[in-house]
Amino acid sequence: MTEAVTVVLGASSQIGYFLIPALLAEGKQVVAVSRQSIPHWFRFYAQDPRLHWCNMEQLMRRELGVSVDFVSSGPLHLAVNLVAKLAPVKLIVMSSASVAFKQHSVDSTERTQMAGIIQAEKKLTLWAEKNQRNLHILRPTLVYGCGLDQNITRAASLIQRFGFIPLAGQASGLRAPVHSHDLAKLIQQLLQQSPAGQFVWPLAGGSQLTYRQMLEYVFTALDKPVRFVALPFWLLRLLTRMAPAMNPQMINRQSQNLCVDDQAARAQLHWEPRSFELHKGDLFTASVVNP
Repeated sequence: MTEAVTVVLGASSQIGYFLIPALLAEGKQVVAVSRQSIPHWFRFYAQDPRLHWCNMEQLMRRELGVSVDFVSSGPLHLAVNLVAKLAPVKLIVMSSASVAFKQHSVDSTERTQMAGIIQAEKKLTLWAEKNQRNLHILRPTLVYGCGLDQNITRAASLIQRFGFIPLAGQASGLRAPVHSHDLAKLIQQLLQQSPAGQFVWPLAGGSQLTYRQMLEYVFTALDKPVRFVALPFWLLRLLTRMAPAMNPQMINRQSQNLCVDDQAARAQLHWEPRSFELHKGDLFTASVVNP
């Protein structure tokens, strides 16, 4: 491989789901890096000679072109490990707005996770500064859009299974969900033309709504009647301890505002995310990404 390439780490993520077809449509060579084999939704592109699907070990053995752009939507520590090998011209990294809300969590596991993310961001920034490369760290709030997220899609699964959602109190904490397709378009834009330097961009969606209102949209998208069961905080926390994938702090955050100020991105990057209008297609992964 001798021509310029775009390396996408976390190719099986909801960002890769929308980004990779868009890059191929531009005629770009794409090295898609994932622990998974090529997902069924990319089968339309499986034979495309411009798409090279590999895992981390294979990437480390691969010789790339003289010019590399690097997009990371995978674990940040892997992005840190890769920049020295890739020496990318442009570096765009997906992080999370959670660092603003969870770094002082009462849960030690969450604090450790956030400290790791912040440390990885610092290492990437230092590398970019030292090597005079452009770096854009994107910190979106709750991301959804193709059935691959762990928030709205999880709620949809619970609704389909039980027909209701348990809530703690009024669940009045504000949310500003970001569609993954909007993030993919922003990444495309940054790859084409972007401010020079190193930046961290908090990103919110086009609507602010309460946690309860957001879940009402999920019921509607599934054509289900809206059914909430109000439970005391203590009981919901107890139930989450019995579910391995749940964290009691998730219950506390139902009443917390988890929105960010993204005016800098709106002014400098012309970030114009869509309003939150949930459709059934946002809850499930299509068999083939629309080419």
